Amino acid sequence: MSDRRERRKRQSSPDHLRRRIAAAVGRAMPAVLLLGLLAVLVPLSASSTTGAIAAVGVAAFVCVLVIFGLERVGTIIVVGAMLFAPIFGDRFAAGALTASDLLAGLGFFLLLPRVLGNNIKLPLLYGCGLVILFGMSVLASAAQDEFLFSALRIARLALALAIIPILFMAWRPSQKLITVMAWAYVIGHTISFAYGFVGPGGRVGSRLIGMSTHPNAFAVCSLFALAMIYYLDSQSTGWRRTAVWGLGAIHLAGLGLSGSRGALLALIGMILVAALLEKSSRLIYTLITSTTVLAVLAPYILVRLDPDSAPNRLLNPSGSASASGSDNYRSDLLSRGWDAFLSNPILGDGYAGVYTFYYHNVYLQILVAAGIFGFIGFLMILWTGVRPLFDAGPTHRLAYGPLGYFAALFFLNTIWDRFAWLPISLVMAAHMLERERAREREAERRPRHSSPYLVPHRPGADRTTPAPDGTPPAATVTKVSEPATGR
Repeated sequence: MSDRRERRKRQSSPDHLRRRIAAAVGRAMPAVLLLGLLAVLVPLSASSTTGAIAAVGVAAFVCVLVIFGLERVGTIIVVGAMLFAPIFGDRFAAGALTASDLLAGLGFFLLLPRVLGNNIKLPLLYGCGLVILFGMSVLASAAQDEFLFSALRIARLALALAIIPILFMAWRPSQKLITVMAWAYVIGHTISFAYGFVGPGGRVGSRLIGMSTHPNAFAVCSLFALAMIYYLDSQSTGWRRTAVWGLGAIHLAGLGLSGSRGALLALIGMILVAALLEKSSRLIYTLITSTTVLAVLAPYILVRLDPDSAPNRLLNPSGSASASGSDNYRSDLLSRGWDAFLSNPILGDGYAGVYTFYYHNVYLQILVAAGIFGFIGFLMILWTGVRPLFDAGPTHRLAYGPLGYFAALFFLNTIWDRFAWLPISLVMAAHMLERERAREREAERRPRHSSPYLVPHRPGADRTTPAPDGTPPAATVTKVSEPATGR
């Protein structure tokens, strides 16, 4: 009877229900895919020669799904989404929809049974931050006239800050797969860097944009690529490590050629924080040496650099027409932003304003749109992205990318771009992996008997019948001494 009650209790538990739902989705998904593809293939193959070729391609994709399975194909597609994340220029996207968006959507659709089957516990601050930010955003938008337009922008914000990170954390990729995706992002941005020199539209004036939409966006991708290169250095040996540092030199040069002063300041901050947290004598020695050399050679280097390079635009803004014009433009926008925030600091003005996403300061943008409480929720979300810096495993190095990006947000207006939030989501997934490893290590260190419970004595010592002289039987249990509780 007790076994039956226990079985019923397990079957009614949330974990059991979640696994049953995941299994049902996994069984139904092939049929749904087949019916959906048939609905597309039949009219497509009869429409034209191009349609017939596309239908053959779709049929080949179905064969790949059958051979390799949903999860394996979905994983490969998500890796492809990470590869195309830094490639999102107007020539390579359909409006706001990029190849990375399509691949990520398809990949996670195929991974849905795995995502639903995993037990996910969101970080507390992250969950609270989402509730506060989007709750205040909806309230602020409801109080405005153009609610629908504001709601569409909130949906784009939710895709970047909530849906993609939660999918990655629920997916829970292994460290090997995290390394593969880091390689994919770095390779994708290397392709973008090369395109900036050989492809049409790869530069704006003398500033490098590669396959992105703006020099500042290209510089943000460089920040994430450099953080991933720092992580890949810990996972590489021999010629692979040499290749990693070669890619690091390429993307350091790319950040300089982008002309983004905010990204350059963010990189300097990343290096200083790394010197403090890593406690590496080699890193500190390299930092001191390179700083000294650059300080001595700076006058000679700046003369030879392009006036629109990031160092020249930072240290000699008067020598760059784009830098001086940008400074005046930003000052005017910041003044408008502060006036808008002070006019409604509690509730905010929603996301339908003309200048809401053009203040070139994301933190000010959130203050204007969602008010002070929404801003607090936004900071709680950002903290989840940099919290992995304090993890013990090697994946903590990936968190220098979000750190640099959040520092650059003081000078940028990129808030919901997937080229930033895909790698940030990867960092959050890596943090979930490190939390699991920490729990496993704690369980291994925990002694088998943590309290003085009674346990059976050795079999040969038991005496269950009284002795002839009336002596009571020997105790069949013994008390285990309590172990030490120190760490």
